[in-house]
Amino acid sequence: AAAYAVNPAEMTAWRSGKLVFNNVSLADVAEQVSRYREKPLKVGNAAVGNLRLTSVFKSDNTDALLKALPNILPVAVRTLGDGSQEIISK
Repeated sequence: AAAYAVNPAEMTAWRSGKLVFNNVSLADVAEQVSRYREKPLKVGNAAVGNLRLTSVFKSDNTDALLKALPNILPVAVRTLGDGSQEIISK
C-alpha cells in the first residue's frame, strides 16, 4: 500500500465530538454519519456517492450536517417512509 500523510488531529477528532471530512466521498460520509443517527443515512446513487466533501461537523448534531449539505454540494436530502434519510441529486 502507498504511504500517505496522516493528520493526527483528524484521526482523533471523534474523541472531541467532531466529524472531520477531508475530501471524503459522500458514500463514506453517509456511512460515518449513520453511526450517530437512529436511522441510516443513504446515498441515492453512485454519482451522488462519488461527490467529495471537506468540512467539520459536530457528531452530536448530524442534523446540522444534513441541513448544510445542499448549500455545499448539488444535493438535496429527503426523508423516506421508514424515517431514514437519503442524499439525492438536486
